[in-house]
Amino acid sequence: MVLRLKRFILLGFVAVAMMPLSAKEGWEVSFHTGTSISRDETLNIYHDLGDITIRDAKLNTKPFTTPYYYGLRVGRWNGDTAWEFEHIHQKVYVDSADLPPQIENFEITDGYNLFYLNHAWNLEEYGIIARAGLGLVVAHPDITAYGTRYHRVGGGAIPLVWQTDSGYQWAGTSIQAAVEKEFQLYESWYLSLEGKATHSSADIDIKNPSDNQKVGSVYLPNTALHFQIGITYHFGE
Repeated sequence: MVLRLKRFILLGFVAVAMMPLSAKEGWEVSFHTGTSISRDETLNIYHDLGDITIRDAKLNTKPFTTPYYYGLRVGRWNGDTAWEFEHIHQKVYVDSADLPPQIENFEITDGYNLFYLNHAWNLEEYGIIARAGLGLVVAHPDITAYGTRYHRVGGGAIPLVWQTDSGYQWAGTSIQAAVEKEFQLYESWYLSLEGKATHSSADIDIKNPSDNQKVGSVYLPNTALHFQIGITYHFGE
C-alpha cells in the first residue's frame, strides 16, 4: 500500500512538472533563495609583501550566513520570449583550514555579485522556461593578509558601486544558463524551482582601508551550479 502511494505521488509530481506552461505576456518580478556549489579553484594573490598561491581552494557559499545568498529578477515577456535583468548575490568563502599562514581570512561576502541581462524562452511544450545571460561581477572583498584586514564597510552593491571608496568594485564578467519550472499558486503568483550554471571571471583589487590605495589583487574565477526556489509575481500586460 505504501509503495503504491509513493508511486502515485511520484507520478503525480512528474505529471505536474510536464504540464505545458501557458503563454506569457507582460512584466514579472521574482525573488529567489537557495544555494550554490562551486568548483575548487587555484587562487593567486598578488600582494606588495609577497605573492601567495592557494591550490585547489574549496569555495563555499554558506547561503544562510549573513549576508545571505539571494536572487532578484525583473523581466518583460512578449509572447514566448523575454528580456530580463537579474541579480544574484553569490558569496565566496575559503575556510581557514585551507588558508596559508599569511592569510587569516578570505571571503567575498558582501558579494561576489552577479548582474545579468538575460534572454528567456517559454518552452510551453516541455513545461519549462530556459534562459541565458551575460553580465558583470561586482565584488566586495573582505581579506585579512599579513595581519591587516582589507575591507571597507558597504551598504549595498547597487547604490554604492558608483562610489570608488565604498568597497564595491567592477571586477569581471559572467555568463549563465538556466532552466526553471513554475507552479501556479494563486492567480498571478507562482512558485518556481530553478537550476543554473554560472561561470565568472574576476580580478579583484585589494585596497588599504585607511587610504583606499591598492596593495594587491586576487584573480578569482568561479564556476558554480545554483539551486533556487522562488516566488514570482506576474503583472500581465
